[in-house]
Amino acid sequence: YIENIHDSTTGGFTIPMPTTYEELRPFLEGAEISGLHDMRIWEIRSEINGLGNAMYDHVAKVMTPELFDELNFLAHRLSQLANLYPPHYQVIDMHLEAVLEAKRHIGSIAEIINLTENLEKFEILPAFDARSYGEALAEIDADAHYMGIDALRNSGDKNLVDLVSYIEKLEKNLDHKAYGKSAMKEEDGVFTRNGYLLWEGAEFITPYNGQQDIPVEYRVFTDPDEVIRPILKVKNADIAETLIKLHAVCNDRMCAADVIRPIIAGESKDYLMSINGYDDLRLFDAMDAYKRGSEAFKVFTLGR
Repeated sequence: YIENIHDSTTGGFTIPMPTTYEELRPFLEGAEISGLHDMRIWEIRSEINGLGNAMYDHVAKVMTPELFDELNFLAHRLSQLANLYPPHYQVIDMHLEAVLEAKRHIGSIAEIINLTENLEKFEILPAFDARSYGEALAEIDADAHYMGIDALRNSGDKNLVDLVSYIEKLEKNLDHKAYGKSAMKEEDGVFTRNGYLLWEGAEFITPYNGQQDIPVEYRVFTDPDEVIRPILKVKNADIAETLIKLHAVCNDRMCAADVIRPIIAGESKDYLMSINGYDDLRLFDAMDAYKRGSEAFKVFTLGR
């Protein structure tokens, strides 16, 4: 949910993400946001518990083109996960919620992006305290060594049979809570609402190392210098006088009569002017900016 940081009376908008600059621009115009310095994200919502708050912590105080692109890329990665086979995605979703609750790998938007590449390496067991986890481990151990214990018991060797008896006595008197705590310390695991979370991967991979790793098609602000051009509003201006003043600082190209006269002859009440450096000033009827396919539409929506 975005608003104009300087003027909340203009209203705000909830932006669906992932998005594109063309899809985003009407929201920016509606909130009279002329640059990222004018925009503030007030809230991030997600169906994944804890994800909205985790992302908001990193965008609440500062907004840059690079950070917005990362946020959009993360939204794309999450949409990819959501398109997985539903039962598989439910497991991934559970893992992500647990990692977020445990506050692991969420130090930045970039870390969360990499987290989405490693979710299958986490494991969640149905245990919610040290005692229940110790009991679960003891049961797993017993199942894993059942055949070995049975072989010792039927070996015919008295010493081995006595060893089995000793092991069974230890099992009956095992302090499951202490066993669970010891395993947690060794595994660096943590209890969450979804169960006991532990890392089972050999290595946490980090395929994302910066904006250069975001595919161009997922970048909202590819070129920060041409993203949202500063908009200066002038009311009741004399077009001819304004152009003369601009002529003093711009190239002669902007005063081409065959370009200016037809526009003024149209008697439009609103004009849009695009200035690119000192050698390209272009004047358009404001309505043309909303006509898909028009030159003005291309200039003011695609930055071309």
